[in-house]
Amino acid sequence: ATLADQPFSQAEWLYETKWDGVRALCFLNEQGMRLVSRNDKDITARYPELVALPNVVAAATAILDGEIVAFDDRERSNFQLLQGRVGLKNVAAIARLAHEHPAVYCVFDLLYYNGWDVRSAGLGERKQLLRQILRPGPSVRYSEYTVGDGLQRYAAARRAGLEGVIAKRGGSTYVAGRSRQWLKIKAIQQQEVVIAGYTQPRGTRPLLGAF
Repeated sequence: ATLADQPFSQAEWLYETKWDGVRALCFLNEQGMRLVSRNDKDITARYPELVALPNVVAAATAILDGEIVAFDDRERSNFQLLQGRVGLKNVAAIARLAHEHPAVYCVFDLLYYNGWDVRSAGLGERKQLLRQILRPGPSVRYSEYTVGDGLQRYAAARRAGLEGVIAKRGGSTYVAGRSRQWLKIKAIQQQEVVIAGYTQPRGTRPLLGAF
């Protein structure tokens, strides 16, 4: 997604939560599953609690796109709860962290399904198919979205203390790389201020030099 400055509402756009976690593709087949990071690293071993993902997707083969997140006690995704696993290889340490702050895979897109490359289908169609084949459970969630109400969704995200929203054009195809068909709008706290100062008087100026 491309960073955008302001929230907006448009009828042909979908709006969903901007998750604060680790972006990952999930490859599913008859042998099991594999999680791959945005920089093409296999990170499956870091998240043993997600091993049951093949059991909640009604497909022989599939590629999912989503965010691995950990939720705090207010049901907000919090990257700090996962940060200790980045680069971690010790099996016992990984198991301990998985128990303390279990990860959840929040799925928001589908690239491949039972032999079909569905990236050229519109986003709305891909999400509809994803909803049909996904059985949400403790380790996986379907990333819900709303249509056309970006301003309201953004305001709700700010009130809830979430990171922001992602706006996606409903008919967009799946594109590798950054695109303006997907926009991220961060719900950061902002305040307009004026920074002012002055210089000491010099020469003929009696009180001050300049603002």
